[in-house]
Amino acid sequence: MKLLKPPAQSEATHWTLQRARDLEELAKKLGRVLVDRGKHPNWESTHFKLNPVSIPNHSKNAGEVSIGVRNSVLAALKHDLDCWEREFASEG
Repeated sequence: MKLLKPPAQSEATHWTLQRARDLEELAKKLGRVLVDRGKHPNWESTHFKLNPVSIPNHSKNAGEVSIGVRNSVLAALKHDLDCWEREFASEG
């Protein structure tokens, strides 16, 4: 599974991701898969027992998401990254 680089990259990424497609790609890299339930597309972790993340992708503006949605999704995905870091640290 291909994961993100160290957190420094994710901090820089935090300010550049503005489209649902970018957030979905980040969710995939962190081991989440798209599941069909709820009003919006939900992404569930395949490795950890975490809450699903909803990434709406229906904007008229080419998939752009609002700042609030983006920040909420990125906060949840940051938690995923923390879980992966703890997982790798416990293996080492």
